Amino acid sequence: MPDVFDFEHFRAEPISFMDAHSGGAHLMLTVAVTFSGVIEEGRIRDAVQTLASAWPMLGCYIRTGQEGTFELLVPDTEHASLTTTFVHINKPLLATTSLPQKTQTISTQVIDRNTSLFYAIPPPSSAYAYIQENPRPGFQLHVSMLSDATVISLNFPHVLMDASGVCSFMRALVGVMHGEEVGKCIEGNPFSSIPDTTTKTSKEDLEGWTTYGPDEFIVSAQAEQVDLEKDGPISQRTIYFPRDEIDRLKAEAMKEVGETVPYLSSGDVIVAWLYKHFYGDEIYDPARTSRLLYILDARLRLPSLFPLTSTYLGNAYLVSPARPLTNARVRDMSIGQLASMVRLLVEESSKEENVNQAVRWKWDRSLEGGVQVPAKAGERVLITLVGLTFGLGDLNVKRAIRPLSGTGQLVDVYWGMPGIPSGVITFRDDSGGVMAQFDWAEKNWTNGTMGKYAIERLQTEDSKNEAEDSKTEIEEVAGKDYMYTTGGKESSVEERQLYAFVSWVRRWLRL
Repeated sequence: MPDVFDFEHFRAEPISFMDAHSGGAHLMLTVAVTFSGVIEEGRIRDAVQTLASAWPMLGCYIRTGQEGTFELLVPDTEHASLTTTFVHINKPLLATTSLPQKTQTISTQVIDRNTSLFYAIPPPSSAYAYIQENPRPGFQLHVSMLSDATVISLNFPHVLMDASGVCSFMRALVGVMHGEEVGKCIEGNPFSSIPDTTTKTSKEDLEGWTTYGPDEFIVSAQAEQVDLEKDGPISQRTIYFPRDEIDRLKAEAMKEVGETVPYLSSGDVIVAWLYKHFYGDEIYDPARTSRLLYILDARLRLPSLFPLTSTYLGNAYLVSPARPLTNARVRDMSIGQLASMVRLLVEESSKEENVNQAVRWKWDRSLEGGVQVPAKAGERVLITLVGLTFGLGDLNVKRAIRPLSGTGQLVDVYWGMPGIPSGVITFRDDSGGVMAQFDWAEKNWTNGTMGKYAIERLQTEDSKNEAEDSKTEIEEVAGKDYMYTTGGKESSVEERQLYAFVSWVRRWLRL
């Protein structure tokens, strides 16, 4: 890490008002992508340096300012360098970690990922613990090179970058390795002009949003403790939605609500499915409310500030809270009704005037202090980040890998936020299926309506069905054997069972 003298070539910049008082400002984030095939270390190093020189923000350091807020140290172009570590593992991917399975039906799966592939040193649970007293690299890239795969992971405080920024980085990195030019990066804070052209807001003007002080954090902690005692510990599963199931959900939903909304995206119906199965099954507390939080990318809503020809690496996400619903209401709503609610929420929140109001609200509250949170203290929420629009599943490094070492396809995405439950719809695979990764109460994954999707239960059911099919086939053969040996006399139930058993023994002994 540079000493004091080295920071001569760095300039200090404040954290954007969009992030300085955000409830997610303290979080650490890890996003890792796994490709089939081996990319040479030198090729990755060259691409990383090219990208850091073009986008100096990647070489920034972060520290705490005099008032306890975060502050950036951004290097000059000539001195920009992204902190990068490599590890070589002479084993194939599947001998090192686990990957999600592509199933024919919707399934939830416990994936025993080897997280040591994602970082040289496990990140702490908060950015404050990460920084402590000294400036630390804002971004750390870690690359695990296996005998048949390459894992590229970016680790950073969430206050610096959002999911869309990560995906822009990954796309650019792959592009440079393929010989493509690096696009322009937007510097500064694109949102800074909005407060000058909008009307001042009050604390109650933005649906669902409020600010927390010590009292609200105590209430939230108490509610979390109650949930922990009732539901037990949290665990993570990958949820796989095969393409046929997504198409079926969309067709059924559109048939029901087609007059209400012009279309439904894959993300709409998946979010609806998640909301219904997470909170529509809590019959023990039907009056308890929950709130859907849908994360929007402002880059797509404000083209005048974020030209499509340029990249903005900083945070540009906006959280759009839906109105709270009771568990009973979520239970009684159909997937179509919930998907329609999601679509209407997205369309309303995407209007430029509403985006501007949300930005102005964050500006006004940043002057008042407090932590900005999109839910009331103690309220249950389902945070949904639909990453399908980022196009990670389309990434392919076939032109960059060592010949015959793999296909170049992206085979997995890992999303990690230490110390906080989270949920992300990560990517669409090459078959059109969609992967999602969510944290939830461990016992709820295998009980109630959600329980029937647990892959261990699906596999048990498949085994039972195969056994039943085999039993039926054996009994049919046994019946025919009996009919033959008795000259066509009809068998009794007991006799058929006896012949079935004998036939099964013969098959088992290969007689």
